[in-house]
Amino acid sequence: MLNALEIISQQQRAMSSVLLAIRTMARRALRSGVAPDFRQLAALALYLERFPEAIHQANEEKLFFRPLEARQPALGRTVARFRRDHAAIKGYGNRLRSALRYWQQGDAQAGPQVAVVADDYVRYCRRHAGTPADN
Repeated sequence: MLNALEIISQQQRAMSSVLLAIRTMARRALRSGVAPDFRQLAALALYLERFPEAIHQANEEKLFFRPLEARQPALGRTVARFRRDHAAIKGYGNRLRSALRYWQQGDAQAGPQVAVVADDYVRYCRRHAGTPADN
């Protein structure tokens, strides 16, 4: 059976993989000049909208933040920073979905924005998770 840290790590890798897929699809579309599969991009963005808040962040709260605060009150500021990270991650998701909508509606400037926001988003998530940002 997986322990809590392994579960959280797997969830973070899954989110990073989805973000990298969005970034890759956007970059390929921009290089080729062919519109991406917007339905697939929308499905990936929907995953990012629902999964972090409903599952991943709830797991972090239950499995890490509350126990840390209870056992080590001195780590309260660190836990607060992680909670602020969650708010920032929500902002990245909003910007990504907005750029995707504009791109799908024909705004040519939004395509590069999708790739940039996806890249920034994955870097931020990796920093939050404490993993290297090598891709």
